[in-house]
Amino acid sequence: MKLRKREIVKFIRRLYEERGYLKIKRQTHTSHQGQELRFSTTSQSEANSLKKAMKALGFKSGKPFEKHSRIIIPYYGAEQVLNFFKLINPCQKRGRRETVNGRREEGFSHFPSSIFR
Repeated sequence: MKLRKREIVKFIRRLYEERGYLKIKRQTHTSHQGQELRFSTTSQSEANSLKKAMKALGFKSGKPFEKHSRIIIPYYGAEQVLNFFKLINPCQKRGRRETVNGRREEGFSHFPSSIFR
């Protein structure tokens, strides 16, 4: 069954918001500067589904690796990261904040594209 682009984007957005993150490396004389998008999947079938969906949208993954019994799928490069956020437009958790009545609640915002300027 062939999925529409809108359904693929919805699937990837949900996965990113649940278990995806962006990693930005600082430039030093010993390492390269770069952006890296990572997805943490719980099974090989979920990893395969994600890789197929991302490939259908034109993204090329790095070599998957295991970390704490999860499969991590990286996507390297500032261009891929920027294209991902333009296409997917996910919400990103900002962390907890105090409200007027003293309870804590989660805060969300759209990813700031200004980081790539």
